[in-house]
Amino acid sequence: MRIGITGGLWFHELDAAHWGDVARHVEALGFESLWIGDHLALPSALPEGYPYTDDGHVPFPPDTPLHDPLVVLAAMATATMRLELGTAVYLLPLRAPLAVARAVTTLSALARGKITFGIGTGWIRREFDDAGVGFEDRGARTDEMVSLLRAIWTGDVVEHHGAHYDVGPVQCLPRPDPMPPIHVGGESGRAVRRAAELGDGWIGMNHAPEDAAAVAARVRGAVVAAGRDPDSFEVTIQAVGVPEADALASYAESGIDRLLVLARPLADGLGGQIPDALERFAANSTTLAERAGLT
Repeated sequence: MRIGITGGLWFHELDAAHWGDVARHVEALGFESLWIGDHLALPSALPEGYPYTDDGHVPFPPDTPLHDPLVVLAAMATATMRLELGTAVYLLPLRAPLAVARAVTTLSALARGKITFGIGTGWIRREFDDAGVGFEDRGARTDEMVSLLRAIWTGDVVEHHGAHYDVGPVQCLPRPDPMPPIHVGGESGRAVRRAAELGDGWIGMNHAPEDAAAVAARVRGAVVAAGRDPDSFEVTIQAVGVPEADALASYAESGIDRLLVLARPLADGLGGQIPDALERFAANSTTLAERAGLT
């Protein structure tokens, strides 16, 4: 089992001058990967119904600073050599396919191919309304765009006339090498089926160690039902809290491929400019690395 660090939306709050510092520190500690979350524009009043907490309460305020996650990862890519970088998750149907294809290709070039494109469909209707794109058909548009992105990334001439996107003939070069793997996030039955049918992996949120084996079995069962090889499919789970050594062992025995641990510098948030934020983040991630035997 590989272990990665995810900052959720915290990396967006960090001063841009320190993005590379965080990535270098995570790499030096021996973690496999670093992941960042995404929102395009949060409404001034966030609705309840957050799908990844038991009570549906949104764990971040509406005035959370936001940067483009692909740009943040690009900065981190230039500061590291070994570290894998990923989005967990990028809200794909908020964007246009050609723009996404070009941005991910550019990030892949900077990261020397060490990227995983984690995607999701989003859940805040107001965010879609403000972007001028449909909410109800976001799942269908995501399905169509995944196939279209892979066609664009071949570097061949592409002509696509689908239910939601009309593209080409067009050729987008250079082609990313390797082809960026697409991992699908989401807990709903449709999200798991989407991952099993179209994705190279699945990303789950906030699963306790005692539940991880059942979650992994559910996802791999969906992959088999889709007629695909479960051994070529990656299951990633975000841990609950910062796990102790025994919890890490339980996750490792569950059959998942990767564990993501949410690392924040302060329990009450960064606030953008707190001077010791990096030191506290470093201390927390160092403790986790020691528990996992990475250092």
